[in-house]
Amino acid sequence: MRRITRAETLRSEILKLKKFVSEVAPANQEGRAAKTPQNAMPRLNTTDGYKAVGDMVILSWLAEGARDSADPITFYATREGNYQLLKLMGQDVSDDAGDKGIGLWQAYQNEVEDAGRKPRVDYLREFLGIRTGYRPPKFHFSEEDLRWARQTQQDHGDNLVLLFPQTLWKAREWPYCYWVELSWQLKARDISVLVVLKDPDPQLENVPRLIWGFDICKVAALISMSSLVVVNDSGAAHLAGAMNVPTIALCGPTRPECAFHHMPDVMSLTSSGPPGCAGCHFQSPYRPACDIGCQALYALQPHEVLGRVAEELAKNATGGRPAARSTSS
Repeated sequence: MRRITRAETLRSEILKLKKFVSEVAPANQEGRAAKTPQNAMPRLNTTDGYKAVGDMVILSWLAEGARDSADPITFYATREGNYQLLKLMGQDVSDDAGDKGIGLWQAYQNEVEDAGRKPRVDYLREFLGIRTGYRPPKFHFSEEDLRWARQTQQDHGDNLVLLFPQTLWKAREWPYCYWVELSWQLKARDISVLVVLKDPDPQLENVPRLIWGFDICKVAALISMSSLVVVNDSGAAHLAGAMNVPTIALCGPTRPECAFHHMPDVMSLTSSGPPGCAGCHFQSPYRPACDIGCQALYALQPHEVLGRVAEELAKNATGGRPAARSTSS
């Protein structure tokens, strides 16, 4: 059976989006989201288009910027999906399937076709037709989640470095063998390190310390108490960046300035050597082979990441960074 490539999947998604836009959610001639006769912002459907953890964090930055405006942003999410995460960030979210609102595929299409030359928040603002700015969401952790996070941090040592090897997209994945090597190199330097997984994976069992299977609220609380996060281009980078936690995001195809422009505490790290294709943003020379592994990420070696980790921990030790922000409720 022939494998469907990411490029073919994207084309299929774009065709479905065009059908949706023309039949269900017509937009104005400038391609912005259609509004009701009362000129109210339609509810944003987080089950269609932008729907991953990082997407919810970016959308929450925009919602915070519009919170006090005449046209605030609200969300639709399922209880099994992003409802809990949006509530954690204090957003107005409903699970009423009778009012799902609009999807955001068009904004994603605009970003990819433009090769991510602008910050993602700007593609979203243009699509939604909003003029308000953006600001970080406030995280409302329960006391239970904060207690768990404090205990976990204490169990694994001061100045804890969290590693997040997993990602939804293989094209964004730094090789697992590099993550294992990095974890042991950190331990050899007496740096407290903890690998955090969503689901268990036998390829990642041979690391100094490992946890998996905890819900997004507990993981976010633990991130807020860590000294540094090392992560692929994935949701944990956005969570950490929204809480002022120093973060090293290992980027392959993604243009870092598109994904992380609005988060100064997220520092991207890419390979500057051959093959020289980092930051292609899924445009040429992106090809079918990239769907199952990014050569630019293969070229980014563990010793390079280790050096950057050491630099950032030294900054933390000298008090060069603000404390992470979090809110309990």
